[in-house]
Amino acid sequence: MSAPIPGKVIQVCARCGTRWQVQQSPAQWCPRCRGVLSAPMAAASAPAQQRRAYRWVARRPDAGRPSAPAATTIPRNRRYGSTPQWGLVDPPPPPPKMDDADLAGLGRHVVNIFTLTAILFFLAAVAEVGRYAILLRNRTRLIDPLLLAASDTAVLATSILALMVTTLAVFAAAGWLIGARRRAFERDGRRDPRPVEQIVMGCIIPGANLIFPGVFLTEITRDALPRTRRLVVVWWCAWAFGAVVALVALVWRFRTSLQAEADGVLLNAFADLVAVGVAIVTILVIRELDGQDVLGRRRAVKRWLVATGPATHVIAPVRPAVRPEPIGGAGSDDAQQEVMAK
Repeated sequence: MSAPIPGKVIQVCARCGTRWQVQQSPAQWCPRCRGVLSAPMAAASAPAQQRRAYRWVARRPDAGRPSAPAATTIPRNRRYGSTPQWGLVDPPPPPPKMDDADLAGLGRHVVNIFTLTAILFFLAAVAEVGRYAILLRNRTRLIDPLLLAASDTAVLATSILALMVTTLAVFAAAGWLIGARRRAFERDGRRDPRPVEQIVMGCIIPGANLIFPGVFLTEITRDALPRTRRLVVVWWCAWAFGAVVALVALVWRFRTSLQAEADGVLLNAFADLVAVGVAIVTILVIRELDGQDVLGRRRAVKRWLVATGPATHVIAPVRPAVRPEPIGGAGSDDAQQEVMAK
């Protein structure tokens, strides 16, 4: 094909760039390579290479719908033919989830609850020791029935109250753990990757609560001080040991011999004392992660500055004073002593 004559109308192939002169009507496909031809244009203004000439037109979604008759249209107010699917949609209420508001409120009193737990377990241990003393006394003498009833009541009451408060303490610890993890991740500019339900279930399900609470605490103490990490490990070991002792004391109750029952009293007292120790260590961990000391006071933050210059003495060192020599030298002292002798 010869070069197009200036002033003529041509079409340019988008694939091979060949220019084709429009003869009668514009074509759509290139005769050489079957590429798409551009819109007709003047030959003088056509570039060397022409890309596809598409024209994008934005239309409303209802542009293709037939318009309503003039008699039924409302000139001032426009109405939708159907419920719009964009915006102003009231989503259905989310499924009920475990709200951590109550747990967070309970977690604020976690130290007081664990303190009460330690006191009740200590009283339970005292009651068990008193019962064992009564058993020893009963070997040689009869015991007053009122004293036996008082001892049984004390053991039963302290045991039931300790178990009830322990259940409350577990939920309080879960609430405190949720808040502690949230604050720890917010300091790093992140969100807690574990949902609230997982944290709560990991703390209250028997068996799983021997593993997951330690994992949850370890995740927020990876960058903490070595003292804090050691305290978490100590608490984890104490918590597992306390669970094992409680399980052994529970299984021991199935033994029916007199000596086994007497030994079970001492075992229950030991389990109560272990529970006291676990409660105390738990309080120490909570206060350590909350930035408090053993007594619950806010711990002062130490700020260390790097020394960039040489060490200088703030106070000049003390040097011994030089004794002044006499005016006449060493001989004047001898002369003065001779005068005083005469």
